[in-house]
Formats: sequence, structure tokens, C-alpha cells
Amino acid sequence: MSDTLVHKITDEVEIVWVEGESTVMARYDYVRQDLVKTAKKRGVPRIAWDARIIGYANLRADAEPPAGLSSGRWERRIFYVKPQDRSEGETVGERVHYQGSTPAEAVDPRTVKPGVVGTLTDRARGKTQPPPGEHPPKE
Repeated sequence: MSDTLVHKITDEVEIVWVEGESTVMARYDYVRQDLVKTAKKRGVPRIAWDARIIGYANLRADAEPPAGLSSGRWERRIFYVKPQDRSEGETVGERVHYQGSTPAEAVDPRTVKPGVVGTLTDRARGKTQPPPGEHPPKE
């Protein structure tokens, strides 16, 4: 994401991984990163699209709403997957989506920290194989 994102995430104090940090780091080569407008600074944000939230950022207690947003609204980062993502295993024909690539908003969850924009890695792009046993078996 752009340099603009860097300025919008300065109030982050923690990244919460819904499934637990160790599970996320082992299971997901990439997650999608986006900003959402919320009425709360903490807790799981609600989204109205076909996606599953994997993680989200909590903001400082004294964080101010960004200029241009109505009072009581904040921008917070969320991390999510869609049914067609590699980790979800949904196929189109015989092919799993993003087997050797990633969607534009993807980042490697191992590079995500509060106030730090996530980045793409070869692993997130599907260019390297994980060490044996690193991914838990799929159900």
C-alpha cells in the first residue's frame, strides 16, 4: 500500500490475530490488508463483504479521528481472506486461485506490526515452499 497508509496507522498499539498469532503465522502465506472506517478504536471491526477477518489493529485510547471523517469514526487496518484465496482452498475448475501469485492488497502476516505496513515476500507470493510441517493439516 502507499505511503499514505504509513500516516494513517500511526495510532496503532497492537495487532490482534483472531485465530491466534502462531496459527496465523503457520497457516497463512498472505492475508489481505485494508483500512476500514469504524465507530470503535478497539475490538473486531464489522465488514459487509464476503471475507473472513483474520486480524485487526487496535488504536491508542487517545487516538483522534482523522481529518475529514465525521466525529467518532476512525480508520483501522484489518487483515482478511476471501474464499478464493490460496489458504481457503476454493478452486475454479481445477485451479486454486493465487497459487503462484497474490491479490494486490496482500501482505505476508509475518511482516505486520503495529504502525508498520505489511510487505510482500517470496513466500507470500507462493514462490517458495514452507519448511516441512510448518502448515497445519487442512480440515
